[in-house]
Amino acid sequence: IQDEIWDDFSLAIETSKGLVIILGCAHAGIINILNHFINKTGKKEIYAVIGGTHLGFASQEHINSVLEVIEKYNIQKLGASHCTGLEVGAKLYNKLKDRFFFASVGSVFEI
Repeated sequence: IQDEIWDDFSLAIETSKGLVIILGCAHAGIINILNHFINKTGKKEIYAVIGGTHLGFASQEHINSVLEVIEKYNIQKLGASHCTGLEVGAKLYNKLKDRFFFASVGSVFEI
């Protein structure tokens, strides 16, 4: 769905390990953003997604949809920050284990 508010941007970076997506706050929706970059790049997988997921107040149904997309694109690392919230972050960690990390200020992610 087209997001007409230019208050948030995301960035795709092609790395030696694959596509890395940097999210601002995912106001357009994390699923929409990931699908957009897959469509634009023609890639089948995403190595890592880092940033705000805008899931802090998401329903369990929506969180499950996000987890399905994470599996669909074989995302190996999800670094969630600010607008994910601790409760949703804990749910993501419980499902993804070592594939999940909190990407708080000062975090370092090496590729």
